Amino acid sequence: MLNTDNNKKFQIIVTINPGITTKEILNNYIDNGATFIRINGAFNNLSLLYEQIQEIQEIIKGKCKILLDLPGFKIRLSNIDEKIFFRKDEPFKIRGSFLNYPKVLDYIKEGEKIRANDGMNIFKVKYTEKNSIVCVSEVSGELTRGRGLHFESGDFRSFIIKQFTERDKNLIAMAKKTKIDFVGLSFIRSINDIKLFEEELIDSDIKCIPKIESFDSITNLYEILSYSDLVIVDRGDMAGEIGLKHTWAAQRKILSLAKLLNTRVILATQFFTSMIRKATPSIAEIDSFIDLLNLNIDGIQLSEETAIGFYGNQVVSLITNMIKVIGKNNKEVNDNNFTVWIMGPTGSGKTTIASMLTKELIDAKIDTLHFDGDEVRSFFGSNHGFSSDDRLRVVNTLVKLCKKSTLYNKNSVVSALTAHDNARDLISNEINSLVTVYLDCPIEVCKKRDVKGLYTMAERGEIDTLIGVNSVYKPPVSPDLVIKNDNNTKPDDVVKKIVAYLAQKRIKTFEGNENITN
Repeated sequence: MLNTDNNKKFQIIVTINPGITTKEILNNYIDNGATFIRINGAFNNLSLLYEQIQEIQEIIKGKCKILLDLPGFKIRLSNIDEKIFFRKDEPFKIRGSFLNYPKVLDYIKEGEKIRANDGMNIFKVKYTEKNSIVCVSEVSGELTRGRGLHFESGDFRSFIIKQFTERDKNLIAMAKKTKIDFVGLSFIRSINDIKLFEEELIDSDIKCIPKIESFDSITNLYEILSYSDLVIVDRGDMAGEIGLKHTWAAQRKILSLAKLLNTRVILATQFFTSMIRKATPSIAEIDSFIDLLNLNIDGIQLSEETAIGFYGNQVVSLITNMIKVIGKNNKEVNDNNFTVWIMGPTGSGKTTIASMLTKELIDAKIDTLHFDGDEVRSFFGSNHGFSSDDRLRVVNTLVKLCKKSTLYNKNSVVSALTAHDNARDLISNEINSLVTVYLDCPIEVCKKRDVKGLYTMAERGEIDTLIGVNSVYKPPVSPDLVIKNDNNTKPDDVVKKIVAYLAQKRIKTFEGNENITN
């Protein structure tokens, strides 16, 4: 796994313009809570940047980290001095000479769509000419120097021979020379791209932070997150790559998968853009940011707010104060949540009892989710099988699902075999407000139920991993509840016993919920 920093606190990345950022501004950012100073390598003059980085290092004296963003293979309007204005339904021209990679236009076809300005503008290619394309837009607007263009078809990807650009190479050399802390890897496509950069930096202490933004990085999301300890999600470029309307769902998918894989996520782009020109944020910006904090993001990257905005320090201070408030509120909420973990051999009735208990809790207006071991195997694939390691992996995934539910102020009911001591130790060590329930059901009764036919298959020798036939199911040493669930037991009675125990324990969530015992 790619390791970065053991510091788990919330990260605030502040983007600066090295040419105009003063000592006073830098110190104010750090005093207000900034943990990273970010330099965007796509826009700075390389001949000056080396000295500027040294000056910044001298000012901050290690009080926060420096992140140098490598531009990667992103198509930009790098060679225009004046804005390009476009009007609704009126053709306008984009020349190859405007772009950092003019050859890309050779791959663009008539009718193709192009996204710009973080996906907020969509152009349609009306026709192509030699070294230029003619486009139309559904709305009026402008394009400025440095803005990215994202081509919907992706045919130009065959033009990409390798991940390193010449500018990347120059910036890597500069990063080594100045011994900065981190480099941001823009527009990576897979873990192979990450490994290429790591090889270039192997003789230094510089760490890499992959950025999720390109279409290919989203396609290869699982392998990138599995490999990485920390990633940055650039929502603006991602909107350009996949479309603005798909960005919200992609962001939620990334956050959910990252938490399951124990990967930290920093989100970038368009958090407090109103504060570029105003001293206060909008209600929508505050609301959106609080929602993301409640999803347990690990950091935020400010871009234009601090690079060109007039109220950068106010933005950083605002974020720091909001984190303190939300962190306090989340602790108060999370302390009230519980997990009921129902274990027992195959056929003991775990899934049935868990489903009924979950319904009982929901009917009592107690938000609860049910997670089942077999469903985890179905959802997460072949590496969640039936070997000892796989079984522990299933339990670990269930633990993470329960902990994530807590972030949403929801309780959990789990039905899982949980046959081994290492799995039982894991849940007791990782889950707060845990109630363990062991369903005591004789194996002979379990065999007669045999809903899935597993005992029959094991006795025929068709499977050799069934606990109860191929090995002994050992009851847990000290569960909170032991409930007989043989042929003489009604499922309703089992559920009532669990509910009565929860009510007796006076778990805070139940206080005031008199319906639960009715």
